[in-house]
Amino acid sequence: MKNIALKLKKENKSYAEIGSILGISRYVAKNLVTYKLKTNKRKTGTKHKITKSVALSIKREIANLRCAEEKINCSKLKKNCKLTMSVSTVQRHLKNQQLKYKNSFHEIVLSKKHKAGRLEVISQWITSNHTWETTVFSDEKRFSLDGPDCWMTYIPRQSKYVRNTRQCGGGGIMVWLMILPNGLLSFHMINGKFKAVDYVTLLDHFVVPIIKLNVKSNFSFQQDNCAVHTAKIVKEYMNSKNISTISWPSLSPDLNIVEDVWKIISDMVYDGPQFFNKEDLQRKIVDVICVINSTKRDVILDLYASIRKRLCKVLINKGNFYNA
Repeated sequence: MKNIALKLKKENKSYAEIGSILGISRYVAKNLVTYKLKTNKRKTGTKHKITKSVALSIKREIANLRCAEEKINCSKLKKNCKLTMSVSTVQRHLKNQQLKYKNSFHEIVLSKKHKAGRLEVISQWITSNHTWETTVFSDEKRFSLDGPDCWMTYIPRQSKYVRNTRQCGGGGIMVWLMILPNGLLSFHMINGKFKAVDYVTLLDHFVVPIIKLNVKSNFSFQQDNCAVHTAKIVKEYMNSKNISTISWPSLSPDLNIVEDVWKIISDMVYDGPQFFNKEDLQRKIVDVICVINSTKRDVILDLYASIRKRLCKVLINKGNFYNA
């Protein structure tokens, strides 16, 4: 009836005429046309307000929790500050204070000592004009059957794409990778625990022969400061074979072009169905590295060409990461 009354009013009918057509009084017709439903529902319950003193105590508690590097949540704030209001009230207050409940990011944090060490080593490299074109880079990485933590793809808005996560991890494969200056990748699968003795065996039977086959005798070998790499037996082997190793600064994965190669390999390995056994995962890793060696050597050579640019950026950033 209300819709009919509105339609008649648009036709410039009077309230009396609308009432006579609909069989109601002119006052009822007027109410039908002018009345609007209220869309905002009235909130029930007591409205708790946070006073200035309570807000100050919450602010102090947040500062104390930050200094102690503890988690900050509304339940803890309510308990520690002995608040009588609900958790949702505390949440609204924190939202009004421009605070947001967010997940933490995991990243390497450089101290002043680390930054100074990076600047010192990079300055030495630049001063001595280190020949990166004859440097062999190396690193290890573990590939998991469950894949990376972040696996993103486009799906319909209402759909849900699920990838399996095993309760006990599901296992994985450790891969040792070496980048040669000619753009080739060489790798070795590591089984079980990797000790200093195993690393010496790997160097003697696998690494050194391949390097001497592909690179000139005056090459430099890069490895990080892992305990296995810096063991006494490893240093003695390097000296006996006259292998020149680079003094590598601590916490400097951004300077190692292997990290960029790992990203390329991981994207290609995990671009497909999930793995359910180590044999399939290992086979995919081998296939991907073979594809890179046959079709993407120019990408590896471009990474070599970018090293000096990275070092300059680190100097400009005063020891911070070059991509910070």
